Amino acid sequence: MNETGATPRRVAAGRGADWLVEGFALFREAPLPWIGVTVIWVIAVLFIQKSAIGSLLMNLAGPVIVGGLMIGAKAQSEKQAFKLDYLWAGFSGARLGPLLMLGVIATLAMFAVVVAIIAVIGTGAISAMTTGGSIESLETSTTLLLALLVLMVMLVPLSMALWFAPALVALRGLAPVAAVKASFNGCMANIMPLTVNGLLAIGIAIVATVPVGLGWLVALPVLISSVYFGYRDIYGSETLPSEPVR
Repeated sequence: MNETGATPRRVAAGRGADWLVEGFALFREAPLPWIGVTVIWVIAVLFIQKSAIGSLLMNLAGPVIVGGLMIGAKAQSEKQAFKLDYLWAGFSGARLGPLLMLGVIATLAMFAVVVAIIAVIGTGAISAMTTGGSIESLETSTTLLLALLVLMVMLVPLSMALWFAPALVALRGLAPVAAVKASFNGCMANIMPLTVNGLLAIGIAIVATVPVGLGWLVALPVLISSVYFGYRDIYGSETLPSEPVR
């Protein structure tokens, strides 16, 4: 896997909206396979995540699945047919190991976030008890607000580090750590378009959830595809040679 070749560039704030428009255009070209991918993915998550081990496996496999869909979005943008097979395209070839390592990095990072939150709440509980208060009083104290602040402070940079990482591994061939660094740098250089993209994505998510969640059949493919267009915008079109999916 390469370590270089992913220097980010700054793009205009309005591009954050364009990525979603381009993602919707990609969905309109092949709605049935994109909906099929979404249905299979959601069903797999619902069934596999019923146990702790299943949840761990899905966390590890997340970047692999997203990496495969990045390959599919790239192929479709190059006028190739999008197929259901792209849902598991990341599980084949040399990209599997690095994408799984991204899953390990993401899982360990989330574990660190949970530990930090527990530590903050636990410290507040001990403080309440040693000063004659009660654990229930935490609900009206600053402890939970502090825990929320810690959560946000840790999740934002974590999200930035992982946002483009699957695409950088699957399409650019970066090693996992290099992809995490490049993703973070790319997000830092493009705070405004990512903010626009994120705010619009929240609106899309709300609308998609209203009709019994059926809107996610369109929203999820659009949001996934928008990540590809953001990647292409920020890091350029240089990629690994395409591998046909059969």
